[in-house]
Amino acid sequence: MAGKKRLSLPVGEGKKERAKRKLAVEVVWSDIIKVRADVLLVGHYLGVLPQTAERKLDELVSGGSSGPLIITELTRRAALRGDLGEVVFFPTPDGRVVALGGMGSVGTFRTAQVRHLTRAVGQVVGLLPAHKELATVLIGSGKGNLRIREVATPFLEGFVEALNGNEGLHLHTVKIVERDLDRALEILACIKDSAQ
Repeated sequence: MAGKKRLSLPVGEGKKERAKRKLAVEVVWSDIIKVRADVLLVGHYLGVLPQTAERKLDELVSGGSSGPLIITELTRRAALRGDLGEVVFFPTPDGRVVALGGMGSVGTFRTAQVRHLTRAVGQVVGLLPAHKELATVLIGSGKGNLRIREVATPFLEGFVEALNGNEGLHLHTVKIVERDLDRALEILACIKDSAQ
């Protein structure tokens, strides 16, 4: 996999209906901060300080790791929540936007919540006219959470439902980013299965 693979999913009410639009889905083997996209998305649990990909995006938003980290500080002060489906945006120094998708309390995030979250993200990010590409980790599939196979289908279904519900949404590309090659290949296989 030379960096990324791309698929297109039809956006429409059913497979028999010819879709007017398509959602391009890419699986990218990389680090999320290195991926070119208008919006960079990670999940955020209620009251949990940023770790892994969220921590890297916190450093990006904060202009480095040497000073105070904005997302970490807001979480500590309970000014940043993380309720299920809540979407919060932070600008980055390079002109991109970081989005945090609320996952609710630790231990409550299951496949139904995955779908709810990505539908909410699709509805909100899709309203931004200049932000058509979204890069995201596969939210919910991190260490100690759900398996990739459990997450992949509802993850995409949420985005498709958002686009089906509003033809005026601008989102057209979702890039699923994974640093581990084996996991990236597994995500790609699951996405291909979902697209059929």
